[in-house]
Amino acid sequence: MKDDKSGAAFGPASGSGQADSAAKGPAAPAEEAEAPIDPRLDQLIGANLKAHYDDILSAPLPDRFVVLLAELAAKESQARGSS
Repeated sequence: MKDDKSGAAFGPASGSGQADSAAKGPAAPAEEAEAPIDPRLDQLIGANLKAHYDDILSAPLPDRFVVLLAELAAKESQARGSS
């Protein structure tokens, strides 16, 4: 559902302030620091992210993007030619 005035989505907790405080989580004291992550876990996460990113980069460009890029290149060359 959408709020007609702002266009923002709202749910059952709308207006109660509960959603805002839940999204932020409990306030941590300023002097409390996060615990350091285990270096092995850090390396594993990094390797998995790199593998996922490499898969995305090696995926073929969707045909629709190729068509849009060709149309853009044609319009740009047309604009340069008519200037």
